Amino acid sequence: ILYIRKIKLDKLAELEKAKKLCADGGDIWNDKTKKCEENPLKKLLAKSLTDLNFKSASKEILASSFPFLDELAKNLVDYPTLTLTITGHTDSDGTDEYNQKLSEDRANSVKNYLIKKLIAENRLVAVGKGESEPISTLQTNEGKEKNRRVVMTLTQTK
Repeated sequence: ILYIRKIKLDKLAELEKAKKLCADGGDIWNDKTKKCEENPLKKLLAKSLTDLNFKSASKEILASSFPFLDELAKNLVDYPTLTLTITGHTDSDGTDEYNQKLSEDRANSVKNYLIKKLIAENRLVAVGKGESEPISTLQTNEGKEKNRRVVMTLTQTK
């Protein structure tokens, strides 16, 4: 009997670990199938690289970005246990200090927009990385443009 209980406890611990890994990745645990399913919000968040834009050298969100942000807000309502981290990045034009502040300001602009759409502030984290994490060359205009971005990630609310 003790052996059977230990097996059940081990399986339960494995299941809890799998649930935690799933949630930490921003995905959804399906209790019926005992499987981790991709959160549809992840695909939407990937669109931030193309559908979320700002005025040049500004924290002002372009109006063309509003439909994306409105869709994001609408979908966040469906997943109340997820936290959204909004990370702003810049190219290398300007000083390190200027770029750091600009990246923070842009992340906060997105956060504030979502708060106005009734997403709880405690579910939103704004971070600025300045020019510290480039994804492309900083030697060409095309490369610099790719580095001017806002990346969003989901995590399970603790």
